Amino acid sequence: MTKQEFIKEHGEYLPEELFTTCDVLKRIGANLSDMHIEKQFMSPEEIDEKLNNMKRYIYDYIDVILTEERTKRKQERENEQTIS
Repeated sequence: MTKQEFIKEHGEYLPEELFTTCDVLKRIGANLSDMHIEKQFMSPEEIDEKLNNMKRYIYDYIDVILTEERTKRKQERENEQTIS
């Protein structure tokens, strides 16, 4: 998954060039804080759904990081080959 796909999938409001891991961590923290309060009012099914959505968000962002790392390594190898 690319960062652009992640932003679209999860409804982020920042453009790709401004969106950072810090933004992801802030959203996760905010959701955890909300859940701490909401747990008193939510059914077990609603809590499960919210937790599953948070896990999906985290794993999607892991995919973004891995994709960016693979792309970076590929570009570095191509640059090395071009120099050689």
